[in-house]
Amino acid sequence: MKTFLTILMITLSLFLGRADVGFARNSNYEDCVLEALKTAETTYEVNVVQRLCRNKFPSKEKYVPPEPRKKYEPELDRNGLEMCRVTPQGNGWEYLTKERLQTLKNMAVFELEKTSGQIASVHLPRKNRNDSELKKLTEWLLSEGRSIFNVCRRYHSGRRIYG
Repeated sequence: MKTFLTILMITLSLFLGRADVGFARNSNYEDCVLEALKTAETTYEVNVVQRLCRNKFPSKEKYVPPEPRKKYEPELDRNGLEMCRVTPQGNGWEYLTKERLQTLKNMAVFELEKTSGQIASVHLPRKNRNDSELKKLTEWLLSEGRSIFNVCRRYHSGRRIYG
């Protein structure tokens, strides 16, 4: 019953312009809340005070929603599938974004193609290689094919989820 009377008193003082609770003397939201909280005894009363003071002193700042994330649109290869570009990194492979690719100089490009038509461009440092070295390189790239395509798959699935 006491809570009801307190809320009624706060409401009446706001609408009738009385200064009993301190609303009429205040010139801003913060002062209004601080003055009214002196008489509030419960969480409910605090919430009512905040709401009433916000009605009396509306916020001048407008809510600006965040910009929506752009939909991920992958770069496509010549077969219309997601582009796969990698370079050796440590003991594994690193996906090459367009930006990273522009920083690399003097690279040789080798392509692997899956039976599904997906193409992986493998960027390796350019060297003069004889036929036997090229054969070893080709065998190595073919043996690494699954891990190369997995790097690309993980990259694209992460981009679709997280943008």
